[in-house]
Formats: sequence, C-alpha cells, structure tokens
Amino acid sequence: MNILDQLQELDDIIVKNTNPPVTSMLRNKLHLIRDQVEAYVKDSEEHSALKKSQPEPSSDVPRKLCPYCHKHAGDFIGNKESHIIQERMLGLERAHYKCSNPQCGKEFNEEIK
Repeated sequence: MNILDQLQELDDIIVKNTNPPVTSMLRNKLHLIRDQVEAYVKDSEEHSALKKSQPEPSSDVPRKLCPYCHKHAGDFIGNKESHIIQERMLGLERAHYKCSNPQCGKEFNEEIK
C-alpha cells in the first residue's frame, strides 16, 4: 500500500469518525499533505527519468599525469584559488587533482584559465 492510498484511508476514517468542524479542519490539513506528497512523487519521477536519460560517465576518461609517480592517475577534485600572489591577482585558478595510484595518493595542481 503506497502513501497516497494510506492518506485516502485516513481521509475515510476522518469522515467516518469525526464531526464538523473537526472533520473539515482535519481534511484540509490532510489535503495539504496529499498535495505535497503528490508533488514530491512527481518531482522524484522526473528526476529518475532525467537521470536515466543522461549517459553514464566513461571510465576511459584521460587522467592527468601525476608529477610525483609519473602515471596517468590524476582524478579531478575541483578548482582552487592559486597560491601564487601574481596569479591570484590575475584571477587565475588551478585545477586540483588527487593521484589514484595507491602507492602515491598525492594531490597536485594544474593552472587553468
């Protein structure tokens, strides 16, 4: 039994076992909850459809050359502000990587524009 069926069952119980004005107050609250659940279900279905339509990330994406172990094992982590003052003044950032080689595992930067 899904949640919408349970909400309908609760609505039936409210109608059967309460008297006005309590009946209308409870049903109004329940109606708001039902609307929120329906919107959530719709958004969830749209999100699932969108996720299915997107291609899986390729495992053969070229990795950056690690300057420490000299293997193509650098995984992109994110962008970082440059540690060099002149570059920071120019607004340059550096791409930040971490080596996926288990013997290395060091982090390194690469200049980007």
